[in-house]
Parts: sequence; C-alpha cells; structure tokens
Amino acid sequence: MAAIDTTTTEEIPPEMRRLIVTSPGASVADCKIEIEAVSTTTPTYTQVLVKVAAAAVNPSDYGSWYKSKKESYPMPMGFEGSGVVVATGSKVASLRFPIGTHVGFIKFAGGSYSEYVPVNIFTEHGISHAG
Repeated sequence: MAAIDTTTTEEIPPEMRRLIVTSPGASVADCKIEIEAVSTTTPTYTQVLVKVAAAAVNPSDYGSWYKSKKESYPMPMGFEGSGVVVATGSKVASLRFPIGTHVGFIKFAGGSYSEYVPVNIFTEHGISHAG
C-alpha cells in the first residue's frame, strides 16, 4: 500500500489515549474499564482525523459494554462524538471537510472515547458540520 500524504496544521502526537472495556460484568458498574495508549491513526485517503472534544454516553454505549460476546473484548468505548478536523488523508477529504471544520460523527465500530478518531467521510454515518 502506498503512503498517504496527510495534510495537517497542528502537531499530532504519535501516541494517544482511549478508554476500553477489557472485560464485561453483570452490569455496567461491574465492567472493567482501562485507559489504553495506542498509536495515533494516520487518516487514509477517505478519512479525516478528528480531535475529540465531546463524546456522549447513551444506552447503546453502556449496553454493549456488558452484553457483548467475550471475544469482543477489549472493546473501544463510545459510538458518538464531536470535535475538530485536525488532519485529512487526501485532497478529496480536505475539500469536503477542511482542517478546522467542527464535526459530529457516529462510529459504529466504537472508539469515540479517544483523544483522536479517524472518520471516513463517505461511510461513517452522521458526519456533519457542527459549527
């Protein structure tokens, strides 16, 4: 796979933190949650990288934390969020959502309880200008 030139105007750390559920419990209160340090994702051709400012907690979030199959863990937490685009994976992505654009997003695969989230501009449901 060829390297993608990422357009950005801010220093993005090579490592970020995110919340994960490492094991389920009988209820939300019994779930084991940890802070995990991972490499900050470089956005691909169809993605923008969002610096997360806020992420909601909804029944769909916490229901998945303790009701999922054992093989689902460790599980990145959070489905919805909002923030600012800080990098783009291509000129196509930057034309649609330039750096500095405030966006809201839904990540069906989870992971909005992270410092940075890659969001596909074509397939991630709900990405929109929030401000």
